[in-house]
Amino acid sequence: MRKPVIFTIVAAILVVIAVVITLSVVLTRKSGTKDVVTLNTTTTIPSVIVTTVTTPPTTTVVTTTTVVITPPPPTTTTTTRKTTVVMTPPPPATTVTTTTSTTTVKTTISTTTTVVTTTTVLIETTEAETTTTINEPCQVEFETRDEYSTGPDSLPVFVSFTDINDDNRPDIIVANSNGNNIGVFFNTQDGYFHQQVTYPAEYRSYPQYISVVDINDDNKPDIIVANNGGNSVGVLLNNGSGQFHAIILYPTGNHPSGVAVADVNNDKKPDIVVTNQNANIIGVILNIGHGQFSLQPFYDVPYGFGVMCPQLVDVNDDAHPDIIVANPGGNSIGIFFNSGNGTFISWTTFSTGMDSQPSSISVVDVNGDNKPDIIVANFKTSNVGVLLNAGNGKFLNQTIYSTGFNSQPRSVFVADINCDNKPDIIVANSNEENIGIFLNFGNGTFQPQIMYATGGGTKPCTPKMSQTVTLSTSKTVIPVIGYGTGTKWYSGDNSKPINKELVESIHEAFSIGYRHLDAAEMYGTDTSIGEAIRTQSIPRNELFITNKVYKNIENIEQACLDVLSRLGIDYLDLWLIHSPFFDRNKISLEQAWKQMEKLVENGKVKAIGVSNFQKQHLEELFALNPKIKPAVNQIEFNPYLYKASKDLIEYCKSKGIVIEAYSPLGSIIYKPGGPLDEVVEKIAKKYNRTPSQILLKWNLIKGDVVVTTSSKRERLEDFLKVLDKNFELNDEDIKAIDDAGAKLHFRKYWTKEIDGDKQEL
Repeated sequence: MRKPVIFTIVAAILVVIAVVITLSVVLTRKSGTKDVVTLNTTTTIPSVIVTTVTTPPTTTVVTTTTVVITPPPPTTTTTTRKTTVVMTPPPPATTVTTTTSTTTVKTTISTTTTVVTTTTVLIETTEAETTTTINEPCQVEFETRDEYSTGPDSLPVFVSFTDINDDNRPDIIVANSNGNNIGVFFNTQDGYFHQQVTYPAEYRSYPQYISVVDINDDNKPDIIVANNGGNSVGVLLNNGSGQFHAIILYPTGNHPSGVAVADVNNDKKPDIVVTNQNANIIGVILNIGHGQFSLQPFYDVPYGFGVMCPQLVDVNDDAHPDIIVANPGGNSIGIFFNSGNGTFISWTTFSTGMDSQPSSISVVDVNGDNKPDIIVANFKTSNVGVLLNAGNGKFLNQTIYSTGFNSQPRSVFVADINCDNKPDIIVANSNEENIGIFLNFGNGTFQPQIMYATGGGTKPCTPKMSQTVTLSTSKTVIPVIGYGTGTKWYSGDNSKPINKELVESIHEAFSIGYRHLDAAEMYGTDTSIGEAIRTQSIPRNELFITNKVYKNIENIEQACLDVLSRLGIDYLDLWLIHSPFFDRNKISLEQAWKQMEKLVENGKVKAIGVSNFQKQHLEELFALNPKIKPAVNQIEFNPYLYKASKDLIEYCKSKGIVIEAYSPLGSIIYKPGGPLDEVVEKIAKKYNRTPSQILLKWNLIKGDVVVTTSSKRERLEDFLKVLDKNFELNDEDIKAIDDAGAKLHFRKYWTKEIDGDKQEL
């Protein structure tokens, strides 16, 4: 048994933070959202996780609750199919009713959350009709709850969701502090979970924080755990089937309170940074490959600072992740700047106010200037501080926003929750039993807090949100709207200097929510894309990057390695053969596809597919009995090509191939004045939408992923509004567009190869 005084100290200082893990699927009972493309029945469900703590141990009953939220003008979006995770203790004697309320949020997927003094995981699934209205209230109602025991007196303090056994379903990984183990709940096919499988950490290690990341480059997520009582960081390597090898321990200072994982020395291997609260030191553990780590000298911080909540983000725009921590004892934020080789220099602090005791931080750009800002939950002064990035590693004095008298905010997170493309602040007010929301005006200032109760007896710790949409036969994850880097940006030469305009446009796209980049070796934009990726703070696993091979088709493996080198990344999410019209004297289709498959097997590519393939080309490919089938066929597609593409589309559907449409707006951009214009404009007027939104929605309803592009922020924002959940086209609208499109055949690209002389009908 742990001594009462130690328990009290640990409970008091426990950092409740969240780490975003890329997810493909969230808990659900039903599937089928119109803005999601699914391959091989993989389902994507937007969701939000809110963690609460109930003390003392009692039986907890979560009741159905309806929350009405009046959004700020002009619009907001309600999430459909939500999953709420609540951690509550096991039943001894008294019964306490806990009412859990959640907020209206942007389409998201929940990933990781943390909790204190609990022993049971409760999962609630909600499903609500989504509406986007002007100044109309939105409703969310919980419907079901599933309960999974972590064992008596196990005290689970941190939970993560990720697919660890490669079945394309997220599993639950829990740090059971009193149980001195890591628990894994494997996801069943119907969305439920098997009983917990545990992996011992170490006697009296009291695991407190976990990160689930592939650290040995085998494309299998491993577990990194901070052992608060064992004074160590543990690494559990995944053996490939979701089972883990025995824990490997690396010593740290006294009472490690958190870990962050990123490549800090630019060797393409994820390293570990650990905060040691009692020892007032920060440790860097460098990855030397094959799941092995090398301890480095620790970095001292002033006595009594009690560092916690580490973040690894490049805050001074030098392309190297810096260490940012909360200093509850020093009433400040601390930063160690990365020198570029895995060492850190120039300890700098920024005040969070007298006796503020910051407990949690989030490092995100909140004012749209492409510089990450710091948002901090100040526990003792009951407020949230916003420190805007002034450049060169400097931050302005914090602007504070009250979270309520004696509310004691324990954790803070930043995400766009009302679909206005501005990141908002979500804070867990542990002493007031509510979640607070601060909506962003867009310039780095925020509206007053809106509060949502989590119920009597609860101690909310960590609200968590993120956004993604899933594909695929090859267990990939893809947003349904991509940002294209061809057309406007095409140069055809990857040796040309970096296109700063393209870099800035990609950053603009990232800032408003795009995560899917589409490229090709023949576009000549790889180096610019690589620069854009390198000079922003979004983790690689939150991006989806497509590239295509054509110019160097005779050596596909080397072409892929060259693309990866220009992009500065380790793998592609999707790798396509750009066209079937390559020189068959250089390489046969069979030889080409075997090279594509080999890249998947070697971990350089997650999914493979084709582009501009017609039905006869796909039939030729399937006649080869490929080991890995194409996940995607990227084709030019819009209403003027729908009639000519019907057979191809039906064939792709029969083979489980998703259509990815490029030039989805080509019918009105390249052929204005055609029979489609009047029809689309009429429908757009009926729904108070733009013609572009009507055509993109038509594509999505047809089941496509779409690739768009623009250098203008307002256009990019306009495209994303097609995902508003209340925006639908009825059958009459679809038929009208189909009929108008059938009156004209027009193809912009690969015209002679596909249509011959039959360019217009």
